[in-house]
Amino acid sequence: MINHTKTFFVILLFSLAAGAVCQTNRPLKGFLLTVIDRDHPDTRREEFISYDEIKALVLDTVRARSRSREEEKEWIGTAISGFLEEYSIPRDRVTRLEMSAPDGYMSVLSGDLLQAVDSGLFAWAIAGKNTFPEQFGPLRLVFPDLYGMYWVNQPGHLTVYLGDRSDSGSTLILYPPDHRTIAHLSGPQGLLPSISLQDLLKAFGMEQERFSVLTSDSLLRQYRVNTIIKHMLLQKNRDGTFRIDGVNVPVGLKTDRILFICAGTSGIFLKTLSEDEARLWQEKVLREHYLGGEDAVRLTLKTVYPDGQISDPRTITLDGAGSASVFDAVREAFGGTESPDYLILRW
Repeated sequence: MINHTKTFFVILLFSLAAGAVCQTNRPLKGFLLTVIDRDHPDTRREEFISYDEIKALVLDTVRARSRSREEEKEWIGTAISGFLEEYSIPRDRVTRLEMSAPDGYMSVLSGDLLQAVDSGLFAWAIAGKNTFPEQFGPLRLVFPDLYGMYWVNQPGHLTVYLGDRSDSGSTLILYPPDHRTIAHLSGPQGLLPSISLQDLLKAFGMEQERFSVLTSDSLLRQYRVNTIIKHMLLQKNRDGTFRIDGVNVPVGLKTDRILFICAGTSGIFLKTLSEDEARLWQEKVLREHYLGGEDAVRLTLKTVYPDGQISDPRTITLDGAGSASVFDAVREAFGGTESPDYLILRW
């Protein structure tokens, strides 16, 4: 009798565990929509929207392919612009769109990338196909004007930011790749060939809900911090850039040729930037990510030294012509005879 009872409980526990796993892998029924107005933070809005509600909206189609060698398909679904209108989200005030999947994959559109929203689609069918590919989930966000890395399968959370700027603050603190805070992660040649991404973020107090990486091939990608981050390693490439890797890290979350990481009001350069890389940083990180694509912005730059001394503020104007003044000032400060502790950029 005792043995039978033990067997029963073992079977029961196994069944419950299996049920929990099935529940986790079960396709989503919809996504959480969050709308945040920077100018009116008290009006934050959240609601769950089922995939069936999306499918009930006006039907539309787009022709697109996620990779250059892939055959172009005709995707069937609901236009994102129509969705915004249906849910009373003013398209002309959208400054940032964050889309995430259950596995932690995230795509962010801001600055010039927001133009892709106008042709984007909530797709759930493909012309000429009887079924929607299982790997896409019940719904796929498709952007004909962008590479497939911006497309999101089975979206679980959409966050729309409204206002004039995509950044919540007016200060950016910049750290050099040889900063004393990460001495334990560095060697004679700078950062070690393989370091824990989580340890790097913690060293600078950047272990927040989200962080972004800039790559030397113009990709500015945002990640949502979750349990996978503890498996992520930053591994150095021959050119001094880094790649996110790790045994238990999904392929879709691995990014190569990273040269800068930021979260909130802090950012760290992983290598000394070339002139082209510095221009890229100014355009993608500063202008698009923090300034929301604004032109003619006046900034001040201060240098803070290890002994606590602070330089006089230097005024810089970022104009629409792609002026070199900001990144030149940053490179000059980090490459001077006196090594700074960090830089403070305000606007």
